[in-house]
Amino acid sequence: MRILHLLDHSLPRQSGYATRTDAILHQQRAMGWEPVPLTGPRQESGELPTELVGDVNYGRTPAPKGLASIGWFRPYGDMMAMERRMLDVVPMIQPHLIHAHSPLLNGRAALAVGKALRIPVVYEVRALWEDAAVSHGTTSVGSLRYRLTRYYESDLLRAADAVITLCEGLRGEIVQRGVKPEKVFLLPNGVALDPPVEPPPEAIQRFAQNAPGPVLGFIGSFYAYEGLPGLLEALTLLHARGVAASVLLVGGGPEEGAVRRLVERHPLRGR
Repeated sequence: MRILHLLDHSLPRQSGYATRTDAILHQQRAMGWEPVPLTGPRQESGELPTELVGDVNYGRTPAPKGLASIGWFRPYGDMMAMERRMLDVVPMIQPHLIHAHSPLLNGRAALAVGKALRIPVVYEVRALWEDAAVSHGTTSVGSLRYRLTRYYESDLLRAADAVITLCEGLRGEIVQRGVKPEKVFLLPNGVALDPPVEPPPEAIQRFAQNAPGPVLGFIGSFYAYEGLPGLLEALTLLHARGVAASVLLVGGGPEEGAVRRLVERHPLRGR
């Protein structure tokens, strides 16, 4: 089974998205399959055709130029660049399946090429692009951009041969958009159970050992949709009820300032 994976970005860029992708590629290899990863222009890899990261050779896509690289034209330019790159790659590797990962630009490009060349397309929804944009503050619910994105995403979900998503909440949303339940599959994020290569940093070990009660852990990017302020509000309520709990946050991102302010305001320092 040879699978062409279409990706927004990958290692060496660090994110949960890149880590999940790397795990999928290695697990598919372990199953005897042949995954071939290809990132879009948002990887910002310049004119590199490929890049070896560890033992994985990632195909790269140059950014669009001219008008297709500016403003509202950029998403369309990225999608067209991905389609052109796929039309170069597909005849060489002859995949049995195209696996497009969020966002929808990858899925739309995969669908166009897959239909033209009669290759099945799986679309993996890691986040609904319109809602992610609201969380990032780049659009608002009900805006023209929001409605257009939702329309194209919903159309893509219905047209794909199969859909993969991360959790029951997303699965329910996808089915509500008219996608047949039997073609939607859950593949939650996982944790490798192998021992870590090196022990956790001393500060984390000290925190875990000295915590008076259970420790709730979050590891990832600090985005609004992760709900970290809500987690800290819950911790405050637990303390008010005499429950000795602590929270360990590992990561960073746009919400880090808000998280730090909440810690100082309640106060939660040391917990």
